[in-house]
Amino acid sequence: MGIFNRYGLHGNSVYYNYTLTENGKAVEYTDEYLTDVLAQKSVQFLKEQRSQEKPFFLMVSTPAPHAPSTCAPRHERQFPNVRAKRTPNFNHPSGSLDKHWLLTMPPAELPEEILPELDEITRKRWQSLLAVDELVKGIVQNLDDGQVLENTFIVFTSDNGYHVGQFAQAYDKRQPYETDIRIPMIVRGPGVDRKSIVQQPTLLIDLMPTMLEWAQLSIPTNLDGRSFRMDLEEPRSSFNRQFLVEYWGEANANSHSASCQSADSSSLYVWRFPF
Repeated sequence: MGIFNRYGLHGNSVYYNYTLTENGKAVEYTDEYLTDVLAQKSVQFLKEQRSQEKPFFLMVSTPAPHAPSTCAPRHERQFPNVRAKRTPNFNHPSGSLDKHWLLTMPPAELPEEILPELDEITRKRWQSLLAVDELVKGIVQNLDDGQVLENTFIVFTSDNGYHVGQFAQAYDKRQPYETDIRIPMIVRGPGVDRKSIVQQPTLLIDLMPTMLEWAQLSIPTNLDGRSFRMDLEEPRSSFNRQFLVEYWGEANANSHSASCQSADSSSLYVWRFPF
């Protein structure tokens, strides 16, 4: 067993005036920007682990860019001209039969006065991510300085997507459409070609078995997900994998939605109880 250190945030989406549980002890912070604090603790952890010359695991999860998407003061003037991306379905009410509850909504566009708010939200999200970029850069630089970068796997991903104006919905993350359920996943490490793209559908639950395989440990048979190590080392052009996207919404406790997704097609099934 190795040394386990945990720094957990009380609550979510707090950038100043917050409490961290540091290995079981509550520590108050006031003026320290949270993403920068996490960056400092991450680098300190890596420095300590490098001196021990043993395998290590670091997981860093920042609230950014969650609302209120507060950026560091040094980034407040960045991206002055950025707007919410005007995708083909931006502010376009859906009349399609596959858009589940959107069919029950009035087929109307968002009011014009709402659009600048969507642009502002997008700018703030981008600004708050600049400190995350610096956090990642600091981690990579520290690994390189310690001459362990080439023997370390780095995974960058997120927990959900986000819609900003798509299908005339303002902004949120709780819909079963591509904007909300697709996320980035970037992997760097031994045996991974920097130009390779994994076409096989990959899920967050695949991370655990993949990391166990990287560590040359056995994968429990009852573990959810599958290792994508070989998909990274030998990308395939053909596959057959489907997966279930399930979400219990906050609104109607008597309804249930599930979607079965594959790479080239998707179906949305909606059940309402009681039948």
